[in-house]
Amino acid sequence: MKNIKRANGTGSVYRLSGNRRHPYAVAVTVGWDGTKQQRRILGTFSDYDEALLILAEHQKKNLPFSTSAIFRDVYEQWSLRYFPELASSSQAVYRAAFNNSKEIYDIPFDSINVDTLEKCICSAGVGYESARAMKKLYSRMFNYALPRGMAKTNPAQYIDIRSLPVKQGKTLKRKPFTDDEITQLFSDANDSDFCKTVCMLIYSGLRISEFLNLKKEDCHLEEYWIQIRESKTAAGIRQVPIADKTFRFWNYFLEKEHDGHSLLYFNNRDYSGRSGYDAYYGRKNSPWRTYFSSSGHSHTVHETRHSCETMLRRAEVYPAKIDAILGHSGSSLGERVYTHLTISDLIPEINKI
Repeated sequence: MKNIKRANGTGSVYRLSGNRRHPYAVAVTVGWDGTKQQRRILGTFSDYDEALLILAEHQKKNLPFSTSAIFRDVYEQWSLRYFPELASSSQAVYRAAFNNSKEIYDIPFDSINVDTLEKCICSAGVGYESARAMKKLYSRMFNYALPRGMAKTNPAQYIDIRSLPVKQGKTLKRKPFTDDEITQLFSDANDSDFCKTVCMLIYSGLRISEFLNLKKEDCHLEEYWIQIRESKTAAGIRQVPIADKTFRFWNYFLEKEHDGHSLLYFNNRDYSGRSGYDAYYGRKNSPWRTYFSSSGHSHTVHETRHSCETMLRRAEVYPAKIDAILGHSGSSLGERVYTHLTISDLIPEINKI
C-alpha cells in the first residue's frame, strides 16, 4: 500500500529498512525546537494498516506517552547489536523469552519496574528455566539501555524467580559430580576413551559444543592450554588452561592417529559437529547414556561444567578468573577484569581443584 501523506505535526507511518518482523514504524511529534519537530517512535508493527490505526487512535485520544522507547523497540535495537555475537541456540532462547513477554511489548521502557517484569513472567505461564531466560533477557536489555539514556536503573536484577509461582516442576536441578564419582571415572579412564573425555570436561569447564569441535591444532600442550575458536558467546572465545590431572588424556588424543583433524576420535568415529553431539550424548545408545546407565548414576553433560565451577569456587578461586576459565558472559565486573588476564594467570587456578 502506498504511504499516505499526512499534515505536518500529525505523525507518520513509514517502513524501516531491512528484513524485520515489525517493519512499519509509527512516529509522532512530541515537541518543537524552533521550527524543527522533535519526534518519537510510538511503536513498530507488522502490518501497515495496523500502524495507521494505532496512529489514528493516538491522535484521536491524545494518548500520553513517555519520551523513551518502548520495550519492543529496545529489544529490536539490542538484538540487532548483540545477536551476531551469539550462537543460533542462544538466539533462539532469547527470541522465546521475548515472545513470552507480549504483555509488556508496548510499555515505555523507562517506566518498567521489577513488579512489571515479575507480573509478566507470572502471566507467561512458563517453567523455571524459561522464567530464568526471561530474567536474563531483561537484564541484558537494561544493561544495553542504561548507557544510552533509555533507562535509569536495571530492575531485572531484583527479580526473584524462586519466589514466583512459576512451574517449579520444570526446574533443571544440576548436581556436581561427587569425589567418589570422579575417582571412579579416573579409574575407568585407564581402559575407556569415553571416561577420559568426561574427566577432561570436568577439569576444563568446557561447554560440550566447544569440546567436541576442538581440533588438534587448538591444543598447545607444551604451554598447557587449548584455544576455543567456536562458542555460544563472544566471551567463550578464549584460551583454557589444561589441568595437570588430565594432561595425559589430552596428550593421548593429540597423539592418536586418524584421518581427520578433530581432537576427539574414539569408537571408530569423529565426534565433531551436531551429529557428533547426538552420537556422544543425545542418543539412547550413546557412550554417555550407556556408561551412566550401567554405573547407576545420572548426570547431564552440562554437569561436567557445573562441577568445574563448583570446585573452583570451593577452592576460593577469584570470581573473575572463574569467568575467564569458563568463558562466562554477563558479569560486568568480571568482564572488565578478566579481559586483562593471561593464560599464565589461569593455569595455577585450574590446578587448585
